[in-house]
Amino acid sequence: MKKHRITSKLPVQADGFYVLEPGSYKIIMRNKVEIGESEAGVVISRSSLIRNGVYLCSGLYDTGYKGSMVALMVVTTGTAKIKKGARVGQYLILESESNGTYQGNYGEKSV
Repeated sequence: MKKHRITSKLPVQADGFYVLEPGSYKIIMRNKVEIGESEAGVVISRSSLIRNGVYLCSGLYDTGYKGSMVALMVVTTGTAKIKKGARVGQYLILESESNGTYQGNYGEKSV
């Protein structure tokens, strides 16, 4: 079985915001996806984040993937304040040709 990197939860400030210093942060989004046949998906950063030096890196969600959406949030300049539950990305469904379905172990039970 694949072993994933150990992570820890960040504290939320009393005002409901995360305070993020420059660096990389794994984020698990509230949305869950189920990728259908002839589909793939990707999460892109919202423009309001990019304008503030924050962006998301997300891999491609393969045909057959079912589970949480996870990304790496990168804070590049100064401290960022992100409200808990804020919309940080947009999910795009892409038409895709596939030779099979997702066979990894990073779906429903791993996050």
